[in-house]
Amino acid sequence: MEYSLDAVDWKWLTGLHSTRARIDALLGEGTPDGVMESYDLDWNMGGVMAFETWDALETVAGEADDKRYARLVLAAFAPLMSGEPKYDELNLADESSGCFYASLSPPTVAVVAQAMSQLDLEKLAEEIGLEDSLEWLRQRAAVVYLARDRGWGLVAHAG
Repeated sequence: MEYSLDAVDWKWLTGLHSTRARIDALLGEGTPDGVMESYDLDWNMGGVMAFETWDALETVAGEADDKRYARLVLAAFAPLMSGEPKYDELNLADESSGCFYASLSPPTVAVVAQAMSQLDLEKLAEEIGLEDSLEWLRQRAAVVYLARDRGWGLVAHAG
């Protein structure tokens, strides 16, 4: 299983008439003009890495003495990885049988980017302790910052 995180033109996506239409457009042939797919960025999308990294991030946050740091870690990565319903603003998960597990509006992306920008990703990668974790963190940060800079949203997909 692969996990992707795509920057999406939120106005385009929310302009589609239904949840099903949004999913069909995101899964359709070719990449719509309003989408920058993580496939385009040639990044690590492996499911094992995603699960292990999320588990490690939760552990880092849970064991942190500095509670502000713990909150920043979760604010930066929980919306991208946790699969919690509150991070699926367009309710794509139910209609897609969980294939799409996060949809984040531009204001939410701004909050994620703000939290992420306050973290030292090298230090966090050392705390995670997994091979390629720094690359994995930087890849997610690049997509978050791209979406923020364009005023776009994010959509996370597993499949």
